[in-house]
Amino acid sequence: MENLSLLSASELKRRRSNLDQLPHYCAVFHHVDQITVLITKGESGYHMAPTLDLERFNNEQGANKAHQRAMLAGSLFGWHTPSADASGYDPVTGLAADHMRKQVTA
Repeated sequence: MENLSLLSASELKRRRSNLDQLPHYCAVFHHVDQITVLITKGESGYHMAPTLDLERFNNEQGANKAHQRAMLAGSLFGWHTPSADASGYDPVTGLAADHMRKQVTA
């Protein structure tokens, strides 16, 4: 577990801001498990939700494609990672935004 007391105030503020921009819940299709899963902001892992109407649920939650990508990454790799920041994705397509692609290819 990460020792948050070692982080700078600006890093803690950035992480809080990233979480604040996300809805509490979203649903995504998990391509490995081939099932719809429910993700809770800030929690590791996910809950299987095979009967959930993904599009309807996300519309009700206000979860766009960028939120979905960021929340899946956060739940799998940690909410502190850059991939858990929704501003790194296009809200319509969910594809990595230009500034994220440059980081990955550099």
